[in-house]
Amino acid sequence: MNEQEVLSFIDYYNQKLDQMNYDMYVESKQQDNDYLVCGLLPKLFLKNDPKLLALLRQPCNHDNLKELLQRYLDESSNTELSKLVPDFSSKKPEIIEPLAEWIYNYNYMLAYPLCGGYEKDNTLMISDPEMILSYVYIYLRINYSDRYFDYSFHQPLIDSLYKDSFDKSSTFKKWGLLPIDNNRILCALDEPVRIYDKTTNRTIFIMLSRSLALIFDELINDHFINSISFRGIDNRIYEGENHLSTICEAVEKGLIFSFDLEKLPNITKLYKECNFEDTLWVIKDNQNITFEELCSDFHTAEDTIVTQLIHLEYDNDCITHIDHEYIFYSIEEYDQRLRNPHTKGEA
Repeated sequence: MNEQEVLSFIDYYNQKLDQMNYDMYVESKQQDNDYLVCGLLPKLFLKNDPKLLALLRQPCNHDNLKELLQRYLDESSNTELSKLVPDFSSKKPEIIEPLAEWIYNYNYMLAYPLCGGYEKDNTLMISDPEMILSYVYIYLRINYSDRYFDYSFHQPLIDSLYKDSFDKSSTFKKWGLLPIDNNRILCALDEPVRIYDKTTNRTIFIMLSRSLALIFDELINDHFINSISFRGIDNRIYEGENHLSTICEAVEKGLIFSFDLEKLPNITKLYKECNFEDTLWVIKDNQNITFEELCSDFHTAEDTIVTQLIHLEYDNDCITHIDHEYIFYSIEEYDQRLRNPHTKGEA
């Protein structure tokens, strides 16, 4: 596979991803943002994107792919669950040729967009295995690119926006940090957390958990903190005051959640792009909707794994009942629940 074409495609992909992320928080553009439905790379394939198809017609280097797959396995096995219960996840066999068959047997989800769906189908594996390998190679190359290394000191967009706004002694000139003051408001209730700057009429996202942001906000309002500054995320700058939030960044199955119940599928699985193991499952039938959170840093109680669930009962557009529940799983039940939304936690 031509390396320059791969790098060019990654740049092209990142540009589309930036636009997709921007549109996600601009209300007028959300309805047209169909890339949210199944993720960007699968959507490019399903839309027969010429740049992606041109790469998929080229075979990838199998040794390079093996290295990426090994890295993927190593990182997948280094989770909180595997640390707590070493035997919980069965160890994947050694990565060997034929690679397409190995992926089909042990990591099918890496290639499912090409294979037609979640139910295993080996048609393309048999007819064009190199296309499968090329797709997985591109996916992993994108996944391990360092473009979104959030701790980079470089922030060209923010530097350009504020180049004439601060003096030399400011925290921005020294460290590139934006101060919270009369002009810049910490929007701690939003998810993700952000700053709204009245002087530039811009909203800038920051890397801060909502729970910690709420503590900072309380300390600022009670005058226990007199001065505090944060680093903005350079590719998340929005015009105007933006308070639109999402419950997760990406969809594995179903749709981004909305209360348009006619369009909402029976099963939706949402996850964080930065952590595939942080998921929210939304299950719907004619009378009930449940939201169950499965996290990589899951909570345990004695010999059980505990999840949180919100249960709604509804009649037409009215919620008739709502409750919050803790669900207790045995290790075996939780192993099944990770893959099957209908598994019950009965521990």
